[in-house]
Amino acid sequence: PEQPVRTGDTTSSPQVVRRAAMELGMLNAQNGDAAAAGGEATDQAKKLAADYIQRFDLRQMLQCMFQQVIRERPEEPLQWMQQYLRAIQERRGVSAPAARAGELSEAQAEVEALRRRVGELEAQGQKEREASEAQFAQRLAAELSNQRAELVRLHAEQVKQWRREVEQTRSAAVNAVVEETRAAIAQRYEDQIEQQREQIDELHRQLQAQSAAAPTTAEANTSRPDGIVDTARPGTPPD
Repeated sequence: PEQPVRTGDTTSSPQVVRRAAMELGMLNAQNGDAAAAGGEATDQAKKLAADYIQRFDLRQMLQCMFQQVIRERPEEPLQWMQQYLRAIQERRGVSAPAARAGELSEAQAEVEALRRRVGELEAQGQKEREASEAQFAQRLAAELSNQRAELVRLHAEQVKQWRREVEQTRSAAVNAVVEETRAAIAQRYEDQIEQQREQIDELHRQLQAQSAAAPTTAEANTSRPDGIVDTARPGTPPD
C-alpha cells in the first residue's frame, strides 16, 4: 500500500490530474461497459478491470489519498491531490530500478526453483518409467508363462485326442481284420461242409446202388448146384 505523502509543494500538475481522471474514467467506462454487456463479456470486462487495478494498485493508492485529504482537509484539495500523486510518481520513479532488480532476482529464484522442480519431476518420471518397465516386464513374463502353460495343456490334450483317434482307428482296423478272418474261416468251413455233404451224398448213392444190386446176387446164390447160400455182403467177391 502507498504511504501518505506530505509535502509543502503546492505547484499544480494538470498532467497528473488529467492522468488520474483518465484512469478513473477508463475504470468507470470499463465498469459501465461490463455492466451493459452482461454474461461472459461482463465477466471478461470485470476481470480486465480487476487486473488493471491490481497491476497499478489503484484502489489502495486512491483510498490512501482520499483518507489523507479528508484527514488534512486542505484549502485546495485538487492541488493537494496533484502534489500527492506527483510525489508518488517521483518515489516510484526512484525506486523503479531497485524494484526491477528485486523482481529480476525473484524471477531468477523462481526460474531456479522451477529448474529444480523440473529436475525432481524428471527424476521421479524416470523412476516411474523404470518401475513401470519392470512391472511391464514382470507382467509380460507372467503372461508368457501362462501362455506357455496353456500351450502345453493344449498340446497334451491334442496328443490324448490323437491317441484316442489312433486307438479307435486301430480298433476299427482290428475289428475289420477279425471280421474278415471270421468271414474267411466261415466260408472255408462252409466249403468243407459242402464237400463233406457231397461226399455223403455220393456214399449214399453208392449204398443205394449196392442195395439195388443185392437181390440179384441172392437169386444167383440160390441157383448154385451145391445148394450153398452165399452169405457174403453184396459186392464182396466169393472165396
